[in-house]
Amino acid sequence: EYLRVNETSESLKPEIKYPLDLNKHYQIRAVRILDHNLNPSVELDRTQTFRITIDYDIREETRIASIEFSISKLDGTLIYHSTDIDLIEEKSIHRPPGSYRAFLVFPGYLLNAGTYQVNAFTTWDGKTDYDHPETGIIFILKDFGTDASTAKNIVDKQGQRRGLLAIPLEWESNLII
Repeated sequence: EYLRVNETSESLKPEIKYPLDLNKHYQIRAVRILDHNLNPSVELDRTQTFRITIDYDIREETRIASIEFSISKLDGTLIYHSTDIDLIEEKSIHRPPGSYRAFLVFPGYLLNAGTYQVNAFTTWDGKTDYDHPETGIIFILKDFGTDASTAKNIVDKQGQRRGLLAIPLEWESNLII
């Protein structure tokens, strides 16, 4: 699957727009991926920040809704899930009717190079996945020559550092004898 996506990466799109559905009180309208220069892109440098933006409509005033997203591997392995009320103590935001754009900045050096998928969804009045478009954006994090891609003792057969995370951690070594 990874190789298939890489071979066709030119056909991947950094934005998905979803059709209007007036029956939904709270609806995802578009999701996009922006690189560290705020340009739409599906091929990103894993060492740089990138931005996920989510456009959504609210048709009925509420305090009991949230906007959420997840990042998964293509095999369905969930890597990360977040909601816009994660850091709000009351776990609610007053939202009058209108069209909104939410964004979040995902840090560089966190995920390893590879192919991922972003999905956005909403909850409303405690209903999980109130609006959950089935199609998400597939994007590729690339490693452009960091130690993660060049150190022979820590890479796999494809020349990639092993594991899902590739966070540079500060090491310290002290002589104990």
